Order: sequence, then C-alpha cells, then structure tokens
Amino acid sequence: MIPSAITITITRKNPTGKDTVSGAIGLQYQQQLSERLLFQIGGFDSLDDDGDKRFGVRTELQRKL
Repeated sequence: MIPSAITITITRKNPTGKDTVSGAIGLQYQQQLSERLLFQIGGFDSLDDDGDKRFGVRTELQRKL
C-alpha cells in the first residue's frame, strides 16, 4: 500500500520564553475497488506543545451514485 498523500507539519513557538516544538504527520491512502466503490484510510500522529502525543485513524467506504 503506497500512501496517496503525506503531510508533515512542524511548528516552533516561543510564547513564554522557552522553546517548544510541536509536530504532526498524516498519511492517507485511497483505492478504487470498482467503478462505483472507493475505499479510503488515513491516520495521523502528533506531538503538541505540552509533550502529549495524539493519534487517530479513519476509514471510509464510498459508493458513487
């Protein structure tokens, strides 16, 4: 499976006088299963300013009319 979209975001902020870095990476893959059926899966992983990790996954099955 080759991702159809890759997103990488890195942000460096200094609102309180100390260096903080947050970042995220997201992947999305989609595959046409038939003439009217499309499967998508995506996910992300991130690190926020407080050092907390967050992640998520999403799947979708679409039928074109």
